Amino acid sequence: MGPETKKTTKEVLEALTKDATLLSGDAFEFMKELYGEKKFDFRIFLRRGFHVKLYLFDFEKSGLDIWAGSANLTAAGLEGNVELIVPTGVQVEDRDLFRSFFEEIWKQSTDKVENLRVIEVIKRSSVSKFMYLHPRDFIANLVKMMGKEYLIKNISADLSYLADFQNMSYYLCVEKLKNYGGCLLANSPGIGKTDVGCTIARYYRELGKNVLIVYPPILEGHWKRTMDKVGLKENEIAWLSRGVLQNADFDYGKYQGVDLIIVDEAHHFRTSNPKSNRRENLENIIMLNPNSHILLITATPINTSLVDFTGLLKLLFPSSKYRCKTVMRPTDLARRIVPLSGSAIIFLMCSLS
Repeated sequence: MGPETKKTTKEVLEALTKDATLLSGDAFEFMKELYGEKKFDFRIFLRRGFHVKLYLFDFEKSGLDIWAGSANLTAAGLEGNVELIVPTGVQVEDRDLFRSFFEEIWKQSTDKVENLRVIEVIKRSSVSKFMYLHPRDFIANLVKMMGKEYLIKNISADLSYLADFQNMSYYLCVEKLKNYGGCLLANSPGIGKTDVGCTIARYYRELGKNVLIVYPPILEGHWKRTMDKVGLKENEIAWLSRGVLQNADFDYGKYQGVDLIIVDEAHHFRTSNPKSNRRENLENIIMLNPNSHILLITATPINTSLVDFTGLLKLLFPSSKYRCKTVMRPTDLARRIVPLSGSAIIFLMCSLS
């Protein structure tokens, strides 16, 4: 179908191609034989806006029987869909009006079947493993094959709120969360980690997922204002202050059923000896939701030593396969965890200078 083919003709051929994929080779040969013997005929009405479903049965003895309804003359229309086709019940003297209407439409339709190459298109499509896809559908299917459905599942999402470099952070984080279940966002201070986190929360909410945000008490207002800016209401998110996690009698059981846990200023949950209440309570929430995704946000993943970093890794991947039975240096532990997790950790050390 080159540029010389009219748009309407292309649309006809594409529609026929789609329908023809349901035909087996034998079914096509039988249909071609009937057509060759003039057992049936068809024409194609090319004008737009034609949506009539009218069925005229001309019987030799009883004459014209007229039915109308919503169904197309297809397997789905006649068997699969919920449709309605009823006899019109018109008087004998009015039946000629329906016949005249049909004949007029027939005259306006094209009988240049060979020019349209309809039979050849149907034959090729009935035995072919390939079919034409609109470029948009082709890209959508390609994205799904690559396992990056998150790029199209929230296709309606407006990311214009984010700057370009924040868009990059957003897509990288979503990909890591999808593929590995955990991600550490470590952008430099002041360049919008909260914006990225709130946009990711909106993405999960669009998928019908439950989101829990663990925030520093001093930044509660900032988080909730940003959440409002990206289009989420405060009551659509579960909120948990880091200060509350300090309580020794914290009831973590009521946080079951969470799909995404976002922890801001995650460096405050680094390992310590003895273990802090907030670290232990956060671990309990994570273990209570073993299939949840974990997004840790911090500009300083390493405060005093590499142990801080490996401590955050253990929050992302609490599975026993990352625990070591022997004493290991922090550097060796980091090397062991990162390859096993498929490089799930991302660092976007950006600078405003």
